[in-house]
Amino acid sequence: MKIRNLLFILLLLAGCNKVELSEVEESQKPPAVPELNLPSMTVEQALQSIADTTVTIEGYIIGYITGVSMPKGSKFDVPIDAPNTNFLLADNKHLQTTENAMAVKLEKTGKYATREELNLYDNPDYFQKKIKITGQLSKYFSKNGITRIYLYEFIENEEEEKDENFNDTIDITRNNTLKDEKRDYGMNRKRNFSLKTFGTSK
Repeated sequence: MKIRNLLFILLLLAGCNKVELSEVEESQKPPAVPELNLPSMTVEQALQSIADTTVTIEGYIIGYITGVSMPKGSKFDVPIDAPNTNFLLADNKHLQTTENAMAVKLEKTGKYATREELNLYDNPDYFQKKIKITGQLSKYFSKNGITRIYLYEFIENEEEEKDENFNDTIDITRNNTLKDEKRDYGMNRKRNFSLKTFGTSK
């Protein structure tokens, strides 16, 4: 009887060790990495897609939103008093309604910060420019929108004169590590950052 009890205790302890080991292994797993090599979709397709996924969208920057209401606060021009915290994206660069547009959040701080380099107040030439964005598709202003940008790339429009400034893909993580470098956000500077894979508010 004593031997049987001892064997039971040993088996119980061995099971506990396995649980502890699995917990350690689970905690050491790397964080989920968003898929960055995705086929592009239109804004209309993104609006109808399932939220809380990583997507790549192509569209035109047509304005921005002030306040908390997308229909009431949408402005289809360039801000004149302060940097915008988001911008509107649409399939048609001349669109003047929000029905077929989505909001893209411009984070101010952190490794995914894009407000300084993409806001229309400091970069008025980006208004009505075509851009490809890979980011987090989530509910934003009560409909699908991009709440975090991972990568972006300005796309050359066939009807416009070619400009090398809109052919470079920007890796947000890489871009935001260059804190000590003096940056020029004007139209005359080429920005070319290598692509990297990296881990993954209104």
